[in-house]
Amino acid sequence: MLTTQERFILLTTLVLIILPISRADCTRPISVLPPELAYKGILIMDGYEWKVEETITEATITRTMSRVRFDYPERDAYITQQQAEQIARQFFERNERVLGVPQSIEVAAIEEVLPVEVKFTSTEKQYCENMEVIGTVSGTMNIGGGDEYEVSSLTITWYSKVNLKSLTPEISLEEILDKNPGTKPELAILPTGNDEFKLVWKIDEDKFIDANSGKETSEEKEHKKKALYKTLFLTLPCLAVVILGYFIIRRSGKINKHQQPIKKRTKRG
Repeated sequence: MLTTQERFILLTTLVLIILPISRADCTRPISVLPPELAYKGILIMDGYEWKVEETITEATITRTMSRVRFDYPERDAYITQQQAEQIARQFFERNERVLGVPQSIEVAAIEEVLPVEVKFTSTEKQYCENMEVIGTVSGTMNIGGGDEYEVSSLTITWYSKVNLKSLTPEISLEEILDKNPGTKPELAILPTGNDEFKLVWKIDEDKFIDANSGKETSEEKEHKKKALYKTLFLTLPCLAVVILGYFIIRRSGKINKHQQPIKKRTKRG
């Protein structure tokens, strides 16, 4: 006889086997990955040594370049967002041969202490099965201290493959055009977090429509939805245990209340 846990594992396995999953291989970005970054090891930028490390998940590859022997001084970050953006752009210009030219640079909110985080996207777009992957190639840059503010580390992430339930949209191009006249929709792949993806119709750079449900979506909305599901997934079992414990204690109290004490018989002399 199977236990409840064994039944759940068996059912999950059967569902995964039955549900069709389409795997799409992605193009390898070139502009931010020249021969110097093709292998793990040491890279020279700005006259300093940078250690290159690689992290691989089911769908992503992340390369982190950290400046060797870079010390973070204990001091406040007296730097503006404009200064941080200028430092980042100048760093890319000096190392264009290695890193390419970014399409966009966005400085995160300046905290009270270092480092300052700068987000960027490459001019090169990544494609899987001839469909654009929204938001790639992207990365982050940390600006630390020193005699002058300098870049201390750099991270670049791209996708090696994507897993989708289907590469065929349920919402046709004609349906999308009826609701969005004068546009040129294209099928694209939207990362939703945790190595998961969604097939969408790309209307423009800021508007995406779920290719299966027809609802407008965005990378930010999908990440928030994932975070909510994760919170519920972690919270509901705990809540169920608390409620179950409450009823068990209550039931136990009722049983004890109705139990009569057993009197011992004594022999009469």
